[in-house]
Amino acid sequence: MEKKVLVVTGASKGIGLQIVLAGLKAGYQVVATSRNKEHLTQEVQTQLPEFQSNFYAVNMPFDEEGIRQGIAKIIEKFGRIDYLVNNAGYALLGAIEEFSLSEVRTNFDVNFFGLFQVIQEVLPIMRKQQFGRIINMASISGSVTGPTQGVYSATKAAVIMLSEALNEEVRPFNIQYSSHCDLSRWRKDRLFGPNLDEASGQTN
Repeated sequence: MEKKVLVVTGASKGIGLQIVLAGLKAGYQVVATSRNKEHLTQEVQTQLPEFQSNFYAVNMPFDEEGIRQGIAKIIEKFGRIDYLVNNAGYALLGAIEEFSLSEVRTNFDVNFFGLFQVIQEVLPIMRKQQFGRIINMASISGSVTGPTQGVYSATKAAVIMLSEALNEEVRPFNIQYSSHCDLSRWRKDRLFGPNLDEASGQTN
């Protein structure tokens, strides 16, 4: 039976890396994107050497051309994408008054516009397959904010609203989106299979 293909962006450390490792243990063909695939490959070799044959790393700078080329490489190699976890992003924290517009735009470029482009590149593939599950990693900061979190919260609020709209747009194609997930479903032993399908259908 052909393995399902799971793509994880921003996978070199933290949540992204843990999702990669959990996906490998669950039996998926895992594709992980990063700006440094050598580091990512070394992490997998060190932690799960027995699953190296199911792992593929792609250098994917999070700019327009980098994303386009990165997704094209994945399709060229595997011909499909079944699951996508949009994890790439970072928190820009500080007083709103003190940020330059360049800093704010860069945070939106990575957290929102980069994610937006990945979705646009992947959607035609999933629509053709008549199947897809996408989880956009948002944050509680997208719903509740406070001092120093204004810019980061704005990027994550945009991700949440995008996910809600897209979930309705693509439902007829058996594609489901989510930006909010019950974190108990993200335990490493419950991340994939029915739990992923259920979580990806929840958008709050």
